[in-house]
Amino acid sequence: MLAAPAQADPVNDQFLNDRFLTDLSGIGLLGIDPAAATSLGQQVCPMLAEPGQNVADVAALAMDMRYDDGFIAYINGRAVAMRNAPMFPSWNSRATASRPDAEAVVPERIKVENAAEFLRPGANILAIHGLNHRVDSSDMLISATLEATLLEGGGIPLAETTLVRARARLRGQWSAITEAVFHVFRPLDALRITEIMYHPLDEETVDGDAFEFIELKNTGGEILDLSGVAFTEGIRFAFPEGSVLGPGGFLLLVADYAAFQSRYPGVEAVFGVYDGKLSNSGERIVLADANGDALFDFTYGDAPPWPAAADGGGASLVPVDPASPGDLNSPSYWCASAWLGGSPGEDDPGGLTEGGWQVPGDINQDGRLDISDAVSTLRALFGGAPARLPCQGAGPGDGGNRLLLDLNADARVDIADVIHLLGYLFAKGPSPALGVRCTRIAGCPSACR
Repeated sequence: MLAAPAQADPVNDQFLNDRFLTDLSGIGLLGIDPAAATSLGQQVCPMLAEPGQNVADVAALAMDMRYDDGFIAYINGRAVAMRNAPMFPSWNSRATASRPDAEAVVPERIKVENAAEFLRPGANILAIHGLNHRVDSSDMLISATLEATLLEGGGIPLAETTLVRARARLRGQWSAITEAVFHVFRPLDALRITEIMYHPLDEETVDGDAFEFIELKNTGGEILDLSGVAFTEGIRFAFPEGSVLGPGGFLLLVADYAAFQSRYPGVEAVFGVYDGKLSNSGERIVLADANGDALFDFTYGDAPPWPAAADGGGASLVPVDPASPGDLNSPSYWCASAWLGGSPGEDDPGGLTEGGWQVPGDINQDGRLDISDAVSTLRALFGGAPARLPCQGAGPGDGGNRLLLDLNADARVDIADVIHLLGYLFAKGPSPALGVRCTRIAGCPSACR
């Protein structure tokens, strides 16, 4: 007997009929009865509420999860929590990271925000999609408990941030009015716009506009439900029902998917393609929630003091402090990306805002890192320096040359840096300390192609 996901409805559930059973048929499991599979799935998964409970009385839900290596938790078919999970999971997805056994056995408390939205009167279903990091793993742990906190009488629930004015009456006399603002946290407050590539470089015969993208990040610790969230000014894109973004996760909206993939082949965070384009001279951007209320409403620009490198110079706009809500209308909120081409799908590493674009370790200035750079560095160290070192400084260990060639970040250039490079190139060793993408290095010219 095969158990279907416990959130499934054997009659009406499109997920069960179109995704779950289709995926199983793809690996040779045929002839599965949806009703029987769902019945078993519901027997092995715990119920969250007894019939007759009023879901409006539930103020909060919290899960205590023990897991090795990752999971996605669903309440009544809607994702409410995930750890070490891919953004777009399938039945055979792996965890995105391993979890040490010592941590796995300790329950992690995870709050479920806006709990009443996920519950329904009567029986509720909690389903867990367990994930292992490796297919040959010898162990797996998924253990969940769910705790509900009920509303108590006498209070006035607030659905949104509200200014409350109140006074008390004692023996027929009224006190002075006291006022206070009560802040109600919205889950989408953790959403940030973390990168805007509005004026990319051209590429041969391809206009740079084709490589535009805008990046969103969930900076919080809970899943964000993006259903109905939409860009309404500048570009146009509406997130469909069921769109979620996991804790710490990134997603990208791009102007042209094929062009983006040609420039960023290893980036897997693309969520969709937007309508319109980002103006090269700056414009207003509005991202609104499902009710049409603005989450972000700001105007970026291209004239000083806005970062010049982002205006056709190969960099993107990134926040100086991605964790801060800040004022997105202010040029001081933004800086140019540390890497040429930006850092779509990951945090910008930060760094210098001056200097030429260089691939760290590229002593021969051909725009790439290979064995010839290791040989040239050895010659510079032991066989007489090349006719001309690429950056400012009297030798390999001075000025911009040291910044370029110090691959192990020990503040000097020596044989250890050559060994570091060879290990990266041929033995799957760590990459250079500054990465392997074009980054600014003070005292050096631009050599990236």
